[in-house]
This record gives sequence, structure tokens and C-alpha cells, in this order.
Amino acid sequence: MTQIKTIHLWLLICTALAAIPAAQAALTHLPESSYYYGQTHYNLNLGNGQILSGRIEFAVYDTQAYPSEFTGTAPGTGRYIYAYQIFQNSGSSALTAFVIKQIGDGAIPADNPNSYIGTDNTVSGVDASSAFFNVSRTEGNWLFETQNIQAGEHSVFLLIRSNSPIKVGTYDLFPPEDEDIPVPGDEDNGNPIPEPATLLILSIGLASAAVRKIH
Repeated sequence: MTQIKTIHLWLLICTALAAIPAAQAALTHLPESSYYYGQTHYNLNLGNGQILSGRIEFAVYDTQAYPSEFTGTAPGTGRYIYAYQIFQNSGSSALTAFVIKQIGDGAIPADNPNSYIGTDNTVSGVDASSAFFNVSRTEGNWLFETQNIQAGEHSVFLLIRSNSPIKVGTYDLFPPEDEDIPVPGDEDNGNPIPEPATLLILSIGLASAAVRKIH
């Protein structure tokens, strides 16, 4: 009987140890909120077999009903603190921007609106190089230009302060922009990119030169 109890205890210990990695993976970095919190997962197909995957964790803190739940540094004033954190799990490209959209009309004051958006860089993670609202104050933008979010990295807390309670919105994530593509230049462009026809002539000329060298 004692042997059976020992086996049962060992099985319980093994089950608990096996559950630890899964539980740790589910843990959020954001402080838990009694008002609202959750997460969503993303998969961005960039083409050529490149896929960015990860998750966005979010929480809204009611500083009047639960004043002690968020202890970080939040911008501006207002009853509610909206917090987001981006985690990139895999992908060869980096995330350069995060945008939340469909913010309610009047939710962000027109007077000095960008004082109500920012980051809490007292926590570990990649900090945004800038944070701002669009002109209509319906979109909040965080740019990661100084340091992008690479695979295996996450952002600091991305924050907005408002007196308006939550509503459903959408978001955008941006991978790096493509390089080496032609764009309109200045009238006195000192280093023009060859036109497609010129590129073809150059390639034919190079090929002919290579053939003559072989013979």
C-alpha cells in the first residue's frame, strides 16, 4: 500500500513539473487587471517564406476602482491606463511599428494629445523611439526605429491614458520596409538609379565582355 502511495505521489510530482513550462509560457508580463486583460496572437506572411509570429498582451487598468494594480509610470492623466506589450516569437524580419486604431472620438484630449501616449521603460524590453497620435486622435502609434523588435524579444509597456472606458478596436504591425526600390528623386539627382532599359543594356554589355574574355 505504501508503495502504491509512493507511485501516486511520484506521478503527481512529474505532472506538476511537466506543467511548469506551459504555465510559464502563459504568464503575462503586464500586471493583472481586475478591469480587463487578455492577449491575441499574430502571424504575418511577408512572402518568400517569411512569417512573423508572436503575441500582443493587453490590459486596461481602472485607477479609481483599483488604484494599486498598475504601479508603473503612465503618461498624462485620466481614469484608465491602456497597456500593450508585443512579443515576437519567430521570423527573420523585425517589427518596426505598432498601431492601435479606431480610438473613440474625444477619448484623447485635443490639447497636447501626445502627452497621453508613451511607454514605461522601467521594465525590460525594446523601447519605442517615438509615440504619437494621428491628427484625428483615432490612432496611437509606437515606432521602433532606434531598435527593432527581433525574434525572441519583446517591447516595454506601451501606454495610453484616457477617461474613456474600453471599446473594440483593431491594430497594425509593421515589418521593415523593402530596400533598393526606385522612387522619384530630386531634379538635380547626383546619383541616379539606372532605368530598367539601361540596366538591360549594361547586363548585355557585361555578358558580351565575359564571352570575349573566355575566347
